[in-house]
Amino acid sequence: MKKSNLKKIIAFILKLSFVITLCFYLFKKGYVSLSDTKTALFQFNYIIPAFAFLMICTVLGIFRWKYLLQTQQIILPTSRIFKLGLIGNFFNVALPGAVTGDIIKAVYTSKEAPDKRAYALSSILFDRFIGVSALILISFFSVLFSFFSASSKTLPAPFVLFVAGLGSLIFLFFIYLFLIPNNRDPIYKLLSKFKNKHNIINSLLRVIDGIKIYSVDKKCFAITLMISFIIHFLVISTVMLFLFSFGKMDLPFIEVMIVVPVGLLLIAVPISPGGVGTGHAAFLGVFHLIGFDRGADVFTLFFIFKLFEGFVGAIVYLQFKAHITLPKDTVTAI
Repeated sequence: MKKSNLKKIIAFILKLSFVITLCFYLFKKGYVSLSDTKTALFQFNYIIPAFAFLMICTVLGIFRWKYLLQTQQIILPTSRIFKLGLIGNFFNVALPGAVTGDIIKAVYTSKEAPDKRAYALSSILFDRFIGVSALILISFFSVLFSFFSASSKTLPAPFVLFVAGLGSLIFLFFIYLFLIPNNRDPIYKLLSKFKNKHNIINSLLRVIDGIKIYSVDKKCFAITLMISFIIHFLVISTVMLFLFSFGKMDLPFIEVMIVVPVGLLLIAVPISPGGVGTGHAAFLGVFHLIGFDRGADVFTLFFIFKLFEGFVGAIVYLQFKAHITLPKDTVTAI
């Protein structure tokens, strides 16, 4: 057995062991309650609009990506883009991490636009970046607003500093994106020195060029950022409805706007499929900060919708798999 395969097996076993241990702990301590979740799930006056909000988020997210593709002059039928988006959602549930589906989506998109593979990848990377940026900025500005709100709880200093640090990084990247052209970009100039020696460097430079296109098309940047804010506002509103389904009516919306983005970011850590276990722990932790101990159950409701979304994506994937074969070397393909 090759060392690389052995490392993958060991990593998989360690991750699986961690997730099983974590889930056992959450159930043992009573942080996850299937009976409470079942009761909440049948509060249809809250659950139906909550799931409707999440479906709207999925549609908006796919239209956001379509707009980014068009900016790269990659014109695909809307139905095709929807299918690729749903395939990505399926792999986000089926494989560890909330961004794993982006890799699969990038490979399939490169088959759809073989002459613009790097730019297709740029659209997916920027789609993820603009979404995460809006998520972090919502939490960042909510923290600032909470200082002037008498009803908000005092959050732990390390948590506030963590959110402030993430927000600062986003602003720094915006500065890099809009104010530093390639001819003055030290990272781009350094990579350019090796572009004739390694194919992967050439691919990386093309991806950077693709991302920099969005700094030129400021209308595209503004529209996709606004769509991202709308998506995450709907997601946070969905979480509020989930809280209502558990009978929790007194949590200030501003506090939920602070902690939910951090919980969603933690789900992206590639440990378990769909964030099982890790997502429960993340939501348990962030909601504990604002005085609610059923955060893990809130994530269970969130995960149920993701399972449904993944099931739809799986059907689409099986159709694609019958007609398109994934390239063996995805890096070379890009």
